[in-house]
Amino acid sequence: MRTHISNHITSLDWFVVLSNNCFVSSSDVTNNLTSDHFWIILDCNFPQVKKKLKTVTTRELKSLNIDAFKQDISNNASQKCIPTSSMEELNNVLRSTLDKHAPLRTRTLSEPPNAP
Repeated sequence: MRTHISNHITSLDWFVVLSNNCFVSSSDVTNNLTSDHFWIILDCNFPQVKKKLKTVTTRELKSLNIDAFKQDISNNASQKCIPTSSMEELNNVLRSTLDKHAPLRTRTLSEPPNAP
């Protein structure tokens, strides 16, 4: 399809639509007299891109009250941990204290689609 009324070569002069194109359902070229170019009108059927969902688990550590956190660790560790305690017990004390002060928060986010 020609897109230009005169024969200038400094602009797009031709526009090609393949008949087996699955995105363009129809095309038309019209002259609306507002320019020396014709208008190109396309009806396009682009498939809708499904959003990819991603689950993220985080903690709000920025709002953690450090002094209260330290105090609770000190209290809990002295009550539940003795020098012969296992690392698993210590880990449980630290994790439960962290869960109290900065609980886990799970959110589902949509990832932006990839660029074509």
